Amino acid sequence: RTFRPTWLRTFRFIQLEIQTGDEPLTVSDFYNVYTSSPVPVKARFSASDPAYARVFDLCRRTAELCTQDYFLSDAYYETMQYLGDSKVHDLTWLALTGDDRHVRNALEQFHYSRLWDGNLTSCYPLRSTFVHPTYSVIWVDMLYDYYLWSGDKEFLKKFVPGIRQTLAMFDGLLQPSGLAGKTRWDYFVDWYSEPGARGGLAPGQDGSNSAVVTLHYVYALQNAARIFDVLGEPQQAQAYRQRADFIKKRVYETCYDAGRGLVAERPTKDYFDQHTNILAVLTDALPEARQKPVLQKILTEPGLGQATYYYRIYLFEALHKAGAGDLVPQALAPWKTLLTDGLTTTPERFESANKPTRSECHPWSTAPAWAFFSTVAGIRPTEPGFRTLDFAPQFGELTSLAGTYPIPAGEVAFELEKVGTGLSGSVTLPVGVSGTLVWMGKKTPLRAGKQEIRVKE
Repeated sequence: RTFRPTWLRTFRFIQLEIQTGDEPLTVSDFYNVYTSSPVPVKARFSASDPAYARVFDLCRRTAELCTQDYFLSDAYYETMQYLGDSKVHDLTWLALTGDDRHVRNALEQFHYSRLWDGNLTSCYPLRSTFVHPTYSVIWVDMLYDYYLWSGDKEFLKKFVPGIRQTLAMFDGLLQPSGLAGKTRWDYFVDWYSEPGARGGLAPGQDGSNSAVVTLHYVYALQNAARIFDVLGEPQQAQAYRQRADFIKKRVYETCYDAGRGLVAERPTKDYFDQHTNILAVLTDALPEARQKPVLQKILTEPGLGQATYYYRIYLFEALHKAGAGDLVPQALAPWKTLLTDGLTTTPERFESANKPTRSECHPWSTAPAWAFFSTVAGIRPTEPGFRTLDFAPQFGELTSLAGTYPIPAGEVAFELEKVGTGLSGSVTLPVGVSGTLVWMGKKTPLRAGKQEIRVKE
């Protein structure tokens, strides 16, 4: 009998060191047995642009290799479960498999890692203690992500004390200005690739007065309010909403630059990045009318700090929120470059002289595998657990979409083609699921089973 553990490491090159004697040696064969998660991937995605299916495969392969005993940050370099990484990994894994066991495990493990001050450890289980308060509040976002997908209200209840403590911790970091101040730990936003960037913060940032760090707290407050509404605690939900509204207003007042039409990373307005403006859209710190123009601007204006693979999950979410699916090709451009470079999995960060990538198999870079369904195909639950859903495709440059998307009740299958300004094809929903197809302002009811789609302008 053969026992093969799920733990493994990825690699790109093999070095054979052979010392021969008097006789020559011929190596006639060498092979590696491919090993990945035993949880089967059910999702499929393709589009009129074949690069979309190839990017999907990059993401799928990465997630399969890095989902072992728990979610790994990578299967080559650190091989640890990081909180911010799991924000992406959770959604990708649910989209690929419809299996929530690793997601539930990650949420519980990070809950168990909570320190005396309310922070979660950024990497757990681990003997060492890494802490990033931005990661701690992202855990609240992950709880709400899971609830939307599963509809499992009972699972949320045990985390209530932890949510309260973690949000109170971050609130204690705010200054009278309403922006986050310095912390005994380190904030982390993204691997900025410009010279002068330090430890996951923007160039020139010392950990105080960061608009994007502050908006991460606002986003967590908003998601916590939604959770407490679900759990029947409207007073706590309202308190979190009021706090979020006050803080995001202060961020806008101190950091919005009317001349640039962007939110600066800090009140000095000497640095602008994509990250801050993405979060300003997601939290409604920016007025709704300015949200799509700002997203267009950050994807075309040179000189802005760039959101790398990890942070673009927030970009895809912002594009969906603003109805800006036509901008997906620009957001997807870094992954198309990976195809040109010959990668078979997704790397950790943008390559630069300042920040060379360390890992070429990093699941925090797999957001397209989720965004292709949630933003491009536009499949979103209108009732937690996908008992009802909206199907609002945003084709952008594409003319056709096809795929299979696992949800708790089964699988959503679709084959859709844009014909002029009309839509044709088919959609199949699992038993017990209904929905609405939204196209060019028209709403078409969807029922369980397969149905033909014919929507004219």
